Amino acid sequence: MSSTVYQLYIRSHPTCLQIRSIVDHLSTQRILQT
Repeated sequence: MSSTVYQLYIRSHPTCLQIRSIVDHLSTQRILQT
């Protein structure tokens, strides 16, 4: 049941996952650069 709600949430908010992945990528680059 919870997995279905999670899938629906991802479908309705795909941009949130994209933004989070981008932020994680940028933070990783920042750590590597320092």
